[in-house]
Amino acid sequence: MLLAAQAERLFPIDSVASIVKVRLFAELLAQEVAAHVGVYTSRDEAQLELLRKLRQRGAIVGQADQSFHAIARRGTRPFTRTKETTGPHFIA
Repeated sequence: MLLAAQAERLFPIDSVASIVKVRLFAELLAQEVAAHVGVYTSRDEAQLELLRKLRQRGAIVGQADQSFHAIARRGTRPFTRTKETTGPHFIA
C-alpha cells in the first residue's frame, strides 16, 4: 500500500514518478495474487506473462484484467521527461 500512497502523493508534482510507483504496485499485487493461486514462479518473470497465467486461472477477470494490462502496457514506455509528460495537461 505504501507504493500506492506514494503514487497518489507524487502525481501533482511528478507524474512520471507517480506512474512508476503505480506500475511497481501493480506488479507486486499481481505477484501476490499469483502466489495465492499457485502460479508464481519468479520475480524475474515478465509481467505480461504473469498476467496471462492469472487470466487463464480465472484469478483476474473483467475490469481487473483490463486494468492490470493497461498499467503493464503503459508502464513499459520509456520514462523520459518531455514537455508532454510534465505540466498540467499531462494525464497518466
